[in-house]
Amino acid sequence: MHTDGFLLVEAVAGVAAESGIQPGDIIIAVNSQRVSTIKQLRAEFAKFGKRAAVLLQREGIMIFMPLKFPDE
Repeated sequence: MHTDGFLLVEAVAGVAAESGIQPGDIIIAVNSQRVSTIKQLRAEFAKFGKRAAVLLQREGIMIFMPLKFPDE
């Protein structure tokens, strides 16, 4: 896959784990915005509040993974 960078998931917990994200997944984008750093990932999550769609690659397959953050 050709990207300008990517985020490899090494460990997962909380909402991400509950949503099905797994170690070894490669995060490509959040809500259609490409991310290649943790800072970008956090900024995209902050923009969209309680819901996000994460585009990731798992074993060569592209997957959209919906995330819903709990109310505080």
